[in-house]
Amino acid sequence: MKFRAYVDQGHWANQLHRLAAAMGKSLDEAVRQQAGLVCIDCMRLTPPFPSTTGVKGDSKALRSSFGQHKKAGEAAIMRDLKRVFRPASMFPGASIGDSRAEAVAKLAKEGNLEGIKDLFRSGGIKRLVGIKEAATRDVYKAKRNRRGRVSPTFRGFLLHTGTAPQFERRRTGKIETYGGLASLYKETIKRLGMAKAGWLKAADALGVGKRVPAWVRRHGTRNGIFRHEGDGVRQSVVLGSGVPYMQDKGRDLGIVTIALEGRQRLIEKQIAATLRKRKV
Repeated sequence: MKFRAYVDQGHWANQLHRLAAAMGKSLDEAVRQQAGLVCIDCMRLTPPFPSTTGVKGDSKALRSSFGQHKKAGEAAIMRDLKRVFRPASMFPGASIGDSRAEAVAKLAKEGNLEGIKDLFRSGGIKRLVGIKEAATRDVYKAKRNRRGRVSPTFRGFLLHTGTAPQFERRRTGKIETYGGLASLYKETIKRLGMAKAGWLKAADALGVGKRVPAWVRRHGTRNGIFRHEGDGVRQSVVLGSGVPYMQDKGRDLGIVTIALEGRQRLIEKQIAATLRKRKV
Protein backbone atom coordinates (compact mmCIF):
# COMPACT_ATOMS: atom_id res chain seq x y z
CA MET A 1 0.00 0.00 0.00
CA LYS A 2 1.72 3.19 -1.15
CA PHE A 3 0.95 6.84 -1.60
CA ARG A 4 3.14 8.36 -4.28
CA ALA A 5 2.44 11.94 -5.31
CA TYR A 6 4.63 13.85 -7.74
CA VAL A 7 4.12 17.53 -7.02
CA ASP A 8 4.27 18.55 -10.69
CA GLN A 9 1.20 16.53 -11.64
CA GLY A 10 -2.30 17.94 -11.97
CA HIS A 11 -4.57 19.34 -9.31
CA TRP A 12 -2.54 18.01 -6.36
CA ALA A 13 0.57 19.83 -7.59
CA ASN A 14 -1.34 23.05 -8.19
CA GLN A 15 -2.77 22.94 -4.68
CA LEU A 16 0.62 22.42 -3.08
CA HIS A 17 2.13 25.32 -5.02
CA ARG A 18 -0.74 27.61 -4.00
CA LEU A 19 -0.58 26.45 -0.37
CA ALA A 20 3.17 27.09 -0.19
CA ALA A 21 2.68 30.59 -1.61
CA ALA A 22 -0.18 31.36 0.80
CA MET A 23 1.83 30.23 3.84
CA GLY A 24 5.00 31.94 2.66
CA LYS A 25 6.86 28.64 2.84
CA SER A 26 8.89 26.57 0.43
CA LEU A 27 7.34 23.85 -1.69
CA ASP A 28 9.39 21.28 0.24
CA GLU A 29 7.83 22.47 3.51
CA ALA A 30 4.31 22.32 2.07
CA VAL A 31 4.87 18.80 0.73
CA ARG A 32 6.22 17.59 4.06
CA GLN A 33 3.36 19.16 6.01
CA GLN A 34 0.63 17.70 3.82
CA ALA A 35 2.27 14.27 3.58
CA GLY A 36 2.35 14.19 7.38
CA LEU A 37 -1.34 15.03 7.58
CA VAL A 38 -2.16 12.36 4.98
CA CYS A 39 -0.19 9.86 7.07
CA ILE A 40 -2.16 10.66 10.24
CA ASP A 41 -5.41 10.40 8.29
CA CYS A 42 -4.32 6.98 6.98
CA MET A 43 -3.69 5.90 10.56
CA ARG A 44 -7.15 7.11 11.57
CA LEU A 45 -8.72 5.23 8.65
CA THR A 46 -7.00 2.01 9.71
CA PRO A 47 -8.98 -0.17 12.15
CA PRO A 48 -9.93 0.03 14.89
CA PHE A 49 -12.12 3.11 14.65
CA PRO A 50 -15.64 4.03 15.82
CA SER A 51 -18.58 2.47 14.04
CA THR A 52 -19.35 4.13 10.73
CA THR A 53 -21.19 3.44 7.50
CA GLY A 54 -18.32 2.58 5.19
CA VAL A 55 -15.13 4.60 5.33
CA LYS A 56 -15.67 8.02 3.82
CA GLY A 57 -13.82 11.31 3.96
CA ASP A 58 -16.22 12.63 6.59
CA SER A 59 -16.45 9.41 8.58
CA LYS A 60 -16.17 9.06 12.35
CA ALA A 61 -12.76 7.53 11.76
CA LEU A 62 -11.41 10.98 10.86
CA ARG A 63 -13.48 13.00 13.31
CA SER A 64 -12.93 10.88 16.43
CA SER A 65 -10.02 11.02 18.85
CA PHE A 66 -7.51 8.19 19.08
CA GLY A 67 -8.91 7.53 22.55
CA GLN A 68 -12.28 6.83 20.97
CA HIS A 69 -10.55 4.57 18.43
CA LYS A 70 -9.03 2.57 21.28
CA LYS A 71 -12.38 2.17 23.03
CA ALA A 72 -13.93 1.00 19.76
CA GLY A 73 -11.15 -1.58 19.37
CA GLU A 74 -11.55 -2.87 22.91
CA ALA A 75 -15.30 -3.18 22.44
CA ALA A 76 -14.87 -5.01 19.12
CA ILE A 77 -12.45 -7.53 20.64
CA MET A 78 -14.80 -8.20 23.55
CA ARG A 79 -17.78 -8.58 21.22
CA ASP A 80 -15.92 -10.99 18.94
CA LEU A 81 -14.63 -13.13 21.80
CA LYS A 82 -18.19 -13.40 23.11
CA ARG A 83 -19.35 -14.48 19.67
CA VAL A 84 -16.83 -17.31 19.57
CA PHE A 85 -17.00 -18.50 23.19
CA ARG A 86 -20.28 -18.89 25.10
CA PRO A 87 -19.31 -19.72 28.71
CA ALA A 88 -21.37 -22.36 30.49
CA SER A 89 -21.69 -19.81 33.30
CA MET A 90 -24.07 -17.73 31.16
CA PHE A 91 -26.60 -20.58 30.94
CA PRO A 92 -28.69 -21.10 34.11
CA GLY A 93 -29.38 -24.71 33.13
CA ALA A 94 -25.65 -25.49 33.00
CA SER A 95 -24.82 -23.72 36.26
CA ILE A 96 -24.76 -24.76 39.91
CA GLY A 97 -28.26 -24.87 41.35
CA ASP A 98 -29.90 -26.47 38.32
CA SER A 99 -30.60 -30.20 38.28
CA ARG A 100 -29.07 -30.50 34.81
CA ALA A 101 -25.72 -28.89 35.68
CA GLU A 102 -23.84 -32.09 36.58
CA ALA A 103 -25.16 -33.92 33.53
CA VAL A 104 -24.08 -31.03 31.32
CA ALA A 105 -20.60 -31.11 32.90
CA LYS A 106 -20.27 -34.86 32.31
CA LEU A 107 -21.39 -34.58 28.68
CA ALA A 108 -19.07 -31.61 28.14
CA LYS A 109 -16.09 -33.71 29.27
CA GLU A 110 -17.13 -36.30 26.70
CA GLY A 111 -17.52 -33.66 24.00
CA ASN A 112 -21.15 -34.67 23.56
CA LEU A 113 -22.84 -31.46 22.43
CA GLU A 114 -25.92 -33.20 21.08
CA GLY A 115 -26.42 -34.88 24.44
CA ILE A 116 -26.29 -31.49 26.12
CA LYS A 117 -28.79 -30.04 23.66
CA ASP A 118 -31.18 -32.90 24.40
CA LEU A 119 -31.37 -31.70 28.02
CA PHE A 120 -32.91 -28.40 26.93
CA ARG A 121 -36.20 -27.68 25.21
CA SER A 122 -35.09 -24.29 23.91
CA GLY A 123 -32.57 -21.51 24.45
CA GLY A 124 -29.23 -20.36 23.12
CA ILE A 125 -27.40 -23.50 24.16
CA LYS A 126 -29.26 -25.45 21.45
CA ARG A 127 -27.81 -23.19 18.73
CA LEU A 128 -24.15 -23.76 19.58
CA VAL A 129 -21.85 -25.58 17.17
CA GLY A 130 -19.24 -27.22 19.40
CA ILE A 131 -17.57 -27.47 22.81
CA LYS A 132 -14.27 -25.95 23.93
CA GLU A 133 -12.64 -26.63 27.28
CA ALA A 134 -10.75 -23.33 27.30
CA ALA A 135 -10.75 -20.04 25.42
CA THR A 136 -7.64 -20.07 23.22
CA ARG A 137 -6.17 -17.67 20.72
CA ASP A 138 -5.96 -20.34 18.00
CA VAL A 139 -9.71 -20.96 18.08
CA TYR A 140 -10.48 -17.23 18.18
CA LYS A 141 -8.08 -16.50 15.32
CA ALA A 142 -9.56 -19.27 13.17
CA LYS A 143 -13.00 -17.65 13.36
CA ARG A 144 -11.88 -14.17 12.31
CA ASN A 145 -12.47 -13.05 8.73
CA ARG A 146 -10.00 -11.14 6.54
CA ARG A 147 -11.04 -7.91 8.25
CA GLY A 148 -10.14 -9.40 11.60
CA ARG A 149 -13.74 -9.63 12.79
CA VAL A 150 -15.97 -12.57 13.77
CA SER A 151 -19.19 -12.88 11.80
CA PRO A 152 -22.31 -12.00 13.81
CA THR A 153 -23.95 -15.08 12.29
CA PHE A 154 -21.46 -17.47 13.93
CA ARG A 155 -23.34 -19.33 16.65
CA GLY A 156 -20.41 -19.99 18.96
CA PHE A 157 -18.84 -22.76 21.01
CA LEU A 158 -19.99 -23.84 24.45
CA LEU A 159 -17.08 -22.97 26.75
CA HIS A 160 -17.10 -25.61 29.48
CA THR A 161 -14.19 -26.68 31.68
CA GLY A 162 -15.91 -29.90 32.72
CA THR A 163 -16.92 -28.49 36.11
CA ALA A 164 -20.33 -26.90 36.70
CA PRO A 165 -19.87 -23.12 37.14
CA GLN A 166 -21.65 -20.49 39.18
CA PHE A 167 -24.24 -18.66 37.08
CA GLU A 168 -22.93 -15.30 35.83
CA ARG A 169 -25.30 -13.16 33.79
CA ARG A 170 -23.70 -11.61 30.71
CA ARG A 171 -23.21 -7.86 31.01
CA THR A 172 -22.39 -5.28 28.38
CA GLY A 173 -18.80 -4.08 28.71
CA LYS A 174 -17.78 -6.99 30.92
CA ILE A 175 -15.91 -10.16 30.00
CA GLU A 176 -16.46 -13.45 31.84
CA THR A 177 -13.58 -15.08 33.70
CA TYR A 178 -14.83 -18.64 33.16
CA GLY A 179 -12.73 -20.89 30.94
CA GLY A 180 -9.89 -18.38 30.64
CA LEU A 181 -11.98 -15.94 28.59
CA ALA A 182 -10.87 -12.87 30.54
CA SER A 183 -7.22 -13.93 30.23
CA LEU A 184 -7.58 -14.28 26.45
CA TYR A 185 -9.17 -10.82 26.30
CA LYS A 186 -6.22 -9.29 28.19
CA GLU A 187 -3.77 -11.07 25.89
CA THR A 188 -5.59 -9.92 22.75
CA ILE A 189 -5.85 -6.30 23.92
CA LYS A 190 -2.05 -6.13 23.95
CA ARG A 191 -2.12 -6.41 20.15
CA LEU A 192 -4.54 -3.51 19.76
CA GLY A 193 -3.03 -0.78 17.58
CA MET A 194 -0.72 -3.07 15.61
CA ALA A 195 -2.47 -2.31 12.31
CA LYS A 196 -2.31 1.44 12.88
CA ALA A 197 1.39 1.15 13.75
CA GLY A 198 2.10 0.32 10.12
CA TRP A 199 2.01 4.09 9.51
CA LEU A 200 4.29 4.98 12.43
CA LYS A 201 7.56 4.98 10.50
CA ALA A 202 6.21 7.54 8.04
CA ALA A 203 4.63 9.60 10.84
CA ASP A 204 7.96 9.86 12.68
CA ALA A 205 9.86 10.70 9.49
CA LEU A 206 7.37 13.45 8.62
CA GLY A 207 7.42 15.02 12.07
CA VAL A 208 3.90 14.08 13.15
CA GLY A 209 4.82 11.12 15.35
CA LYS A 210 4.00 13.08 18.52
CA ARG A 211 0.32 12.77 17.57
CA VAL A 212 0.47 8.98 17.75
CA PRO A 213 -0.84 7.52 21.05
CA ALA A 214 1.18 5.11 23.20
CA TRP A 215 -1.11 2.13 22.49
CA VAL A 216 -0.13 2.41 18.81
CA ARG A 217 3.50 3.44 19.31
CA ARG A 218 4.25 0.42 21.53
CA HIS A 219 4.28 -1.79 18.41
CA GLY A 220 7.22 0.05 16.84
CA THR A 221 8.04 1.03 13.26
CA ARG A 222 9.26 -2.30 11.86
CA ASN A 223 6.27 -2.67 9.52
CA GLY A 224 6.36 0.84 8.11
CA ILE A 225 7.17 2.08 4.61
CA PHE A 226 8.61 5.54 3.95
CA ARG A 227 10.75 7.21 1.31
CA HIS A 228 11.14 10.85 0.35
CA GLU A 229 12.79 11.26 -3.04
CA GLY A 230 13.91 14.35 -4.94
CA ASP A 231 13.18 17.99 -4.16
CA GLY A 232 11.40 21.02 -5.53
CA VAL A 233 8.91 20.23 -8.27
CA ARG A 234 10.45 16.78 -8.87
CA GLN A 235 9.92 15.11 -5.53
CA SER A 236 7.76 12.29 -4.29
CA VAL A 237 6.72 10.88 -0.94
CA VAL A 238 6.19 7.16 -0.56
CA LEU A 239 4.43 6.07 2.60
CA GLY A 240 2.61 2.91 3.45
CA SER A 241 1.78 0.15 5.89
CA GLY A 242 3.68 -3.11 5.66
CA VAL A 243 1.54 -4.92 8.24
CA PRO A 244 0.82 -8.22 6.44
CA TYR A 245 -2.93 -8.42 6.95
CA MET A 246 -3.25 -4.69 6.21
CA GLN A 247 -2.20 -5.31 2.61
CA ASP A 248 -5.68 -6.69 1.92
CA LYS A 249 -7.36 -4.27 4.28
CA GLY A 250 -5.79 -1.28 2.58
CA ARG A 251 -7.06 -2.23 -0.84
CA ASP A 252 -10.48 -3.04 0.53
CA LEU A 253 -11.01 0.15 2.48
CA GLY A 254 -9.24 2.43 0.01
CA ILE A 255 -7.35 4.05 2.88
CA VAL A 256 -4.80 6.02 0.91
CA THR A 257 -7.26 7.20 -1.73
CA ILE A 258 -9.73 8.38 0.90
CA ALA A 259 -7.00 10.18 2.85
CA LEU A 260 -5.75 11.96 -0.27
CA GLU A 261 -9.22 13.00 -1.38
CA GLY A 262 -10.01 14.34 2.07
CA ARG A 263 -6.71 16.20 2.25
CA GLN A 264 -7.29 17.85 -1.14
CA ARG A 265 -10.61 19.24 0.11
CA LEU A 266 -9.05 20.51 3.32
CA ILE A 267 -6.13 22.16 1.50
CA GLU A 268 -8.57 24.51 -0.24
CA LYS A 269 -9.99 25.50 3.15
CA GLN A 270 -6.48 25.95 4.55
CA ILE A 271 -5.46 28.19 1.64
CA ALA A 272 -8.58 30.34 2.04
CA ALA A 273 -8.13 30.62 5.82
CA THR A 274 -4.45 31.53 5.46
CA LEU A 275 -5.19 34.23 2.91
CA ARG A 276 -7.96 35.69 5.09
CA LYS A 277 -5.62 35.77 8.06
CA ARG A 278 -3.00 37.56 5.98
CA LYS A 279 -5.76 39.81 4.56
CA VAL A 280 -4.66 39.04 1.04
